[in-house]
Amino acid sequence: MRNERYGRHGQRNDDSGRPRHAARDMRDDYADEGRHASHTPRRERYSDSPSLRSFQLPFPPLFLLAAAIVALLLIFAVGSFACSLVQPHENQPAEETAMEETTSSETESSSQEQADTVASHVQELLQLPELPSGCEPTSLTIVLRAMGYDMNAEDIIDSYIPLDATWTDSTSFLGDPYEGGGCFPPVIVNAANDFLSDHGSTTTAMDITGATFDEVLAIADSGTPVMLWTTMYQEEPSFSGQEIGPYEWYVNEHCVVVYGSEGDKVLVSDPLDGLVERDRAYFSALFETCGSMAVVIVDSESSLDGLLTSQVGPEQLEYADLDILDGLTPPEERPGEEGPRNFGGSPHDVDDEGSTSSQSDESSSPQSDTLTSSQSDSSASSSSSAEA
Repeated sequence: MRNERYGRHGQRNDDSGRPRHAARDMRDDYADEGRHASHTPRRERYSDSPSLRSFQLPFPPLFLLAAAIVALLLIFAVGSFACSLVQPHENQPAEETAMEETTSSETESSSQEQADTVASHVQELLQLPELPSGCEPTSLTIVLRAMGYDMNAEDIIDSYIPLDATWTDSTSFLGDPYEGGGCFPPVIVNAANDFLSDHGSTTTAMDITGATFDEVLAIADSGTPVMLWTTMYQEEPSFSGQEIGPYEWYVNEHCVVVYGSEGDKVLVSDPLDGLVERDRAYFSALFETCGSMAVVIVDSESSLDGLLTSQVGPEQLEYADLDILDGLTPPEERPGEEGPRNFGGSPHDVDDEGSTSSQSDESSSPQSDTLTSSQSDSSASSSSSAEA
């Protein structure tokens, strides 16, 4: 049976049985589909399309944006590094300047710390004219003032220093600082500790007799001033032969404060000369000939760790031979004065022309060990010419 839809040659017939042209059939089919699609939403219309359904983004859009930003940063970093390799001299000065500024700030900070030590506050304090023999209490006052105490040497003398008119007790002042005499480290240690205790301080005074001069300077350079015994006007010590306890009296005994050093110069606050510089070699030799006696005020003994290794204390007292002064040049003039600095006798025995009158050890030194109690008053008055 012949199919009415198709003709003799297999072409498609229309509803009336007539043959249809293939191109026309295709056009008609597309027209039918278009009419159907016009009533279908766009998303549904193309959702089943094989070509559109197969195309999808491999990564989310935010990931692509982040990747682009990272790539730009990498490019910038590589470019900067390349520039630094090509032109290192342009960046080097800036780096060196930054390092110099850092070093400078560290140095300034270190200088400020060093400037805030006790030694940095040492000032001039003269004993004359009130205290012709008060160099020791004056030196102690210099140190206490540097520590921040507002007081005078007379406060120390009147309240903390016992006087010994018999010139036999090394733990008391020999004579009278207002007239004549002197004292040794035990007197200053006791006076300092009594004063500090009365003012609620936990610091303590130590007798470091026996310390080397290098150790004394190390302590002073660390910021702690040192009271030490030397001679007036840097004279050669003149020993009287009289022993007072473990000490031997010398008529030109003197006490000063060392607060630092600069090269071969020692920074000294001298109750007779004020703030002065002393030659290190000569001043060191005088220190040793006078028994290497010194006193220091510290927070505790551990404060001297690494600075003081010698055995110290009154039992270490030892007077070096005067021969160590041979070959050393003593100072010739006092600062601000035209007369000679070194005197053969007491510095107050210089006449108008600068010559020195002779004076025996007996007249300028304290009385001998056989001094009796009835002679004590006359002894003190006869020794008033001896300055501390």
